[in-house]
Amino acid sequence: MNFEESILAAKNIMLQALKSIYVNKAILSKKLLVYIVLNIILGLIILFNKNDVLSLILKSFDYIFIHVMIAVITHRIVLLGEESVSNQACVSWAERETGFAMYFIFSTIAVAGICFAITIFSAGISRAFSLLLPETFFYIIPLILGLWIFSRLSLVFPAAAIDKETSFGLSFQLTKNFQVLMFIVVVALPIFLAIPTALVSILPVALFSFFLND
Repeated sequence: MNFEESILAAKNIMLQALKSIYVNKAILSKKLLVYIVLNIILGLIILFNKNDVLSLILKSFDYIFIHVMIAVITHRIVLLGEESVSNQACVSWAERETGFAMYFIFSTIAVAGICFAITIFSAGISRAFSLLLPETFFYIIPLILGLWIFSRLSLVFPAAAIDKETSFGLSFQLTKNFQVLMFIVVVALPIFLAIPTALVSILPVALFSFFLND
């Protein structure tokens, strides 16, 4: 698949995903409401908390528990339909969520480790051969490579969410001929869409902080 085909495929995938979210917006809003509210509350607590240890614990809980629940619920509703999730307002943590979280933690550690190793290796090569490379090179190149690897491994997440047997090796194999497509869909588009979302999401917190300190 060439670059133009990858762009077109990424566009179609994103449009299909947005359509699925729109079609299921009512059930998604209902099932995710508790976790979104918890995410906002934790964000406010972390923002105004002065205890670094407590902040670390709350951030870990936020990323490992709340984000995993949101991701699993969203994947299941979009891929399998609303009948795939519990009728309760708060979906309970189960073996499925544990597996998803383990994939998330392992992939994050693995990619971070690879980025660190590449950075150290690049810096060593530069010093050894007296190469005048810009400092940003030692951060940008490893980051891009790390995100590329993450995109190749990311098929484990929807598979784990819908109880399909999967592995990082299988994901890497299945994405062999779709590397550009995976990078666009998993990395480039989410970053592009996250920028305005992040700017909008920090406005309430910023306003709250402003009036609190006024």
